[in-house]
Amino acid sequence: MTGFALILHRDGAPVPNGVVERLAHSLVPEHRRSAGARAERLSGPGWELVCAPGTGRCSDGPIHLVLDGRLDNRQEVAQEIGGALGDTASPTTDAALLLAAYARWGEGCFEHLLGPCAAVILDAGRRRIVCGRDALGDRSLIYRLSAGRLLVATHEEVLLEHPEVSRDVDEGTVARFFALEAAAPGRTFFADLRELGPGTAMALAMEPSAGGIPRFWRHWELPAGDGGGPWRDRDAAERFRELLDAAVRARLPANGEAPAAVLMSGGLDSTAVAACAAAGSGGPLHTLSWVFDELPRADEREFMEPTVRALGAEPSWILGDDAWPLAGCLEHPERHLGVGSPYAAVYRRLRDRAYRQVAARGGQVLLTGECGDQLFVGAEGWLRDLLAGGRPVTAGLEVVRALAGAGRDDRIGLRTSVASVLRAPAPRRHDPRAACPWLTEEALERLGDGPPPAGGAASLDPSVRRPEQAAAVLDPRIAAAVRQESRRAADAGIEIRRPYRDRRLIELALAVPAHQLYRPGRTKWLTREALRGALPETVRRRRRRSSLFPLFRRGVEQYERPTVDALLDSPRAWWPRYVRSSWLRGFYPDRITAEADGAGALVLWQCLAFELWRRRVERSSDGLDRSVSHCSVAG
Repeated sequence: MTGFALILHRDGAPVPNGVVERLAHSLVPEHRRSAGARAERLSGPGWELVCAPGTGRCSDGPIHLVLDGRLDNRQEVAQEIGGALGDTASPTTDAALLLAAYARWGEGCFEHLLGPCAAVILDAGRRRIVCGRDALGDRSLIYRLSAGRLLVATHEEVLLEHPEVSRDVDEGTVARFFALEAAAPGRTFFADLRELGPGTAMALAMEPSAGGIPRFWRHWELPAGDGGGPWRDRDAAERFRELLDAAVRARLPANGEAPAAVLMSGGLDSTAVAACAAAGSGGPLHTLSWVFDELPRADEREFMEPTVRALGAEPSWILGDDAWPLAGCLEHPERHLGVGSPYAAVYRRLRDRAYRQVAARGGQVLLTGECGDQLFVGAEGWLRDLLAGGRPVTAGLEVVRALAGAGRDDRIGLRTSVASVLRAPAPRRHDPRAACPWLTEEALERLGDGPPPAGGAASLDPSVRRPEQAAAVLDPRIAAAVRQESRRAADAGIEIRRPYRDRRLIELALAVPAHQLYRPGRTKWLTREALRGALPETVRRRRRRSSLFPLFRRGVEQYERPTVDALLDSPRAWWPRYVRSSWLRGFYPDRITAEADGAGALVLWQCLAFELWRRRVERSSDGLDRSVSHCSVAG
């Protein structure tokens, strides 16, 4: 697991060694400390930088840089820097390359970067701190700024170890969590901590006399307008395949490392990643797939097996019938949740089994097809785009196709698309009372608590072509899930890489017209056309949906029923403050058997995840005064 923390006393006072050791203790997981892992430490007058093993770190005279994450466009950045490197070789690490970029472009270096990364640059020569976060928010920077202190870290739980940081929760953020919304820009689940927004940088003078207010700026914005269209169908498909290939290549293991591994379901997104990886890896492809002998709705072997054969992959089949949620969570809540937020992976055991399989084969990198769905939000505008683009004949043929042989989903999609043509969409006014009938009056009051602080995410440009699609791509909840799962995998020695989080792919998906995202009966049209000939036709033309919901129901309704009841019925439970007990009891347990994967199941999981998170926070809080003498810190 990587990560870092910065403590800056702006008056130059030394940082107490006990505080540094507390933060170092939090940065290195217990099992790694037991194996001898040590945090690394850089010190100067009034400041301390502490880094977990494996965190990118580079210094050049008075400039010190720490980097959590990686750069996916190393070659392009090195070429842009060009002559700034002189006759020296290209920097060998991402941290060294970012430091060279800072030397070339100063505070503007972040706008040249692609990939999940968060960095802090301590420029002692210019007496300033510069912090930056990647465009999509796949790595985080948490901070606390007071009159004389700046604290920055990659994870909330690190700063919670500082004696000046309160563990009081942010009630507004908790209310938004139960409303199935992201936190307000810049807010966290702790009232004392703030988060630098995605695509945002911050600079602050090291001494209060030079200015006590940080300066924030956006180094990336979603492109507005039509992205240079119109796009012909063939051109759009070819460009999508080109960018997907590039995104996968940038994330494949380097030469000499273990062969590529892909977490592959039978869906279009992960099989497309596997096809690109097989073509670009130059070696055998290892696929990992969950299979279910007892839950046919969750099993996708009919699509995965032909893909494995077509790609010549080496598969690992992971049996998942017994990998239901919540197993063992009361005894070990930390196995399911971190301290930073209550967001939790529902199918924790499935994912952990995949990580162990990769590690057993000597691998360290796992590619996934996650986050491909967000690229195709807003596809219901396909009919409007065809008509606006002067293609009424094509529009008519597609309508006839939808009416002739399409299924129920296609007819629903057709009605929505026709409605978007016949009337201009009215501005949406979010009414939480109507949208979230499960919320209590206290939760509804808390939703608007407090103004958003500086440094949060910017609002969407009104000229963005499809605001719903842009909002889905930049959804902070997606980024939070990405960060949390990346940390979990890193704790197991695995790095997850997600090609669909490539900024170039996102910009293309926002640029093409909606009829290239969707056609009646052909969701994700662009991906299907781009992978023509690369995937078996049974997979490329697949329409049947599968679901892991039967596994969820098996856990909460059968095997983990006592655990669910213990969490919900606890006299110390907090969820009834935010969720109406009568509403939840009306769903669970009587209606869960007939429930599809809908709001009821999601709200139930939010309640369970929140109660587990509170137990984890309380356990870590109980240990605040623990001795850390066994935690060694390397200078």
